[in-house]
Amino acid sequence: MLVDLYATPNAAVPFLILLAVGAWTDLRSRRVPNLLSATVAVGGLAWSVAAHQWQVALIGLVCGVGVIVLLWVPWSRGGIGGGDVKLAAAAAVWIGYQQLLAYLLSGAAIGGLVALGAYFASKQDARAEIRNNMFLAVILKAWPSAPQARGGRVSVPYALAILGGGAYVIAAPSLGWPT
Repeated sequence: MLVDLYATPNAAVPFLILLAVGAWTDLRSRRVPNLLSATVAVGGLAWSVAAHQWQVALIGLVCGVGVIVLLWVPWSRGGIGGGDVKLAAAAAVWIGYQQLLAYLLSGAAIGGLVALGAYFASKQDARAEIRNNMFLAVILKAWPSAPQARGGRVSVPYALAILGGGAYVIAAPSLGWPT
């Protein structure tokens, strides 16, 4: 029988610590180290293999690749950083398919809140540019530009949302929240 390895305390604690380190480095420098993402992915695989659940490890790899495919277009157009994509995929390796949708949706919702915070932390001219990009995206169905943090624009530390999504799928079942 396959079990949710990340939901056990022995696996959940290191998983959340690694994601918290990613969130901290992203907040501090707007970078997520490749070594950290690799550690998260390998940790998830190692935990699965240690429990003699090769199927879970394989499914986790498929989930990680699926997240990369899902985030490829936003990354290629500058909408999300490469480190964020790698960390999100690495977390998906650990989370697996049963909670993948809850992880992605909760991470997206939390990411929206983080982006709102970055919007309000940006200077007035930058907020006007962000509103213009939103207009292009929503009304004109055009993909807006996503410039680097400049001119008072605060970039979004998306690793916070990845941490939030990971924490949600771990905490939700015990709190009776939907997953």
